[in-house]
Amino acid sequence: MISTYAVRSATPYALSIAFPSDNDLLGVALVCTVKDPTLPALRDPATFGVLVRLFPSTGAWLSTGPRPVGEVHVMAGFDNRWSPTADESGPAATGVIRVGDALAHTNPTMTQGISLAPWAARHIADTAHHADRPDEFARSCDRWTRDSPKPWFDLQVTGDRDNEARLSGTSGAVEDERARQRAARFPCALEDPVVMRAWAQVRHMMRTPREAFAAAKVKGRIEKWLARQPEAARPPSGPSRDTWETITAGAR
Repeated sequence: MISTYAVRSATPYALSIAFPSDNDLLGVALVCTVKDPTLPALRDPATFGVLVRLFPSTGAWLSTGPRPVGEVHVMAGFDNRWSPTADESGPAATGVIRVGDALAHTNPTMTQGISLAPWAARHIADTAHHADRPDEFARSCDRWTRDSPKPWFDLQVTGDRDNEARLSGTSGAVEDERARQRAARFPCALEDPVVMRAWAQVRHMMRTPREAFAAAKVKGRIEKWLARQPEAARPPSGPSRDTWETITAGAR
């Protein structure tokens, strides 16, 4: 039996992720920096199939002999954009309030969009009938969005920057340690109920990451967990870069 948590492997330049689903369906993905010159080769089904089998986690899932039911699809253009209602000079416009993607467009990897959109809409529905001045209402909405939805937007941006820096080899020593601390949260949570509670509160948008993970008790447990097993935050590895380039060269 394959562990339900054995879904992610990583090398210094690529991530491989398995997405077990219902009705015997399984999705697999390769994640690279957009600057990787081998990306076009991954659209070839044969090349993609060989590479995902070389990563321990996805390779384990694929060893059960699944039958492909779709082509290799490219996920692109999922950038993060924050479009505030006002700035230092005042409201960008009065009589118009942003919600949904018009306010915050995010990479969907953390699946927060469907929560952020009705959250902002509900705030407007609860407060708009009290507004006497459109300009002040625009300012108050901007203040609310910066205090409420914005931390979750920032969480997505931080996660994406961590991945981009690691996969492109551009993270510095200080920032790499901070990213390592962030990467340790989930694997530590699988073993520590206190950290799991904090992690679940963040993922379910009950508490901001700053509130949940800055707590001394939670932070201390993560630090102790890393000290006991410093490599544990790093998932299983995959093929060497030379192997990767040799395989992708055959598709170009």
